[in-house]
Amino acid sequence: MDRLETGAVRFGEDWPGVFLRGDDCFGLALTIEDTLREIKRLPGFNPLHVSYLEGLLKTLKASNLHLNPEAVVQTLKPIKECLP
Repeated sequence: MDRLETGAVRFGEDWPGVFLRGDDCFGLALTIEDTLREIKRLPGFNPLHVSYLEGLLKTLKASNLHLNPEAVVQTLKPIKECLP
């Protein structure tokens, strides 16, 4: 495996999480932005749900180093060094 693909990931016995490749983050961010714009036009939208989506959107956008060259990114070893 040369690269980790988008999907569920588990480190040791820790809870599984989700890894999203940067190119997938871009498309998801655009989709969430458009969806939020529409949701906010609806009467009675749930502000808590909007807040969660805005947080996810911020996280997704942080993966774009072209827009955020100063972003703090957790850097791991290359995938080949992490797998048995």
